[in-house]
Amino acid sequence: GAKLYAEVCPQYLFLNESDVKRLGPFGKFTPPARSPEQSEKLIELINDGSIQLLSSDHAPSTAEQKRTGTIWDCNFGLPGVETTLPMMLKLVNEGKITLRRVVQLFSEMPARVLGLYPRKGCIVVGADADLVLLDLEHRWTIRNENIISKAGWSPFDGVECIGKPVTTIVRGNVVYENGTFSADPGVGKPVARVL
Repeated sequence: GAKLYAEVCPQYLFLNESDVKRLGPFGKFTPPARSPEQSEKLIELINDGSIQLLSSDHAPSTAEQKRTGTIWDCNFGLPGVETTLPMMLKLVNEGKITLRRVVQLFSEMPARVLGLYPRKGCIVVGADADLVLLDLEHRWTIRNENIISKAGWSPFDGVECIGKPVTTIVRGNVVYENGTFSADPGVGKPVARVL
């Protein structure tokens, strides 16, 4: 009787075994990256509905923490909170998935699974007005020096993207716009899961 869902993170769609060899500790996450063919299969599973959720799996270890010891000793995980949506927009621009599917994976379904829908995960009267505005034609490159999280790096450093989140609105209030945070720290509030 359990409800089961499948989740994917961008690293499984874009990184493979050769990237792990190239990145070393900066490509250490679990389960590890596999073949390009398996990445393509995951995209098929996203499109046919077999995968319902998208996660950043954000693990903001700093570069120093990743360099500690050998690949076997360093922290697991990759930073992803800043690059998940842009990397998914890359797939949209490559014609591999639709923008509608990205919205379902990254907004609607997480809200449904956590019992927060329709307060979260959709645009309807009475919802919290949490929105992200996108510039779908913005051309830019992910660069380590532009990563804001404490990690300060990304496994996607140097990746060229088309499409970028430009404004974030939380409960109807603009909190981020064109690279500038306009909200005071702590403006967010906890949201309890509803089962």
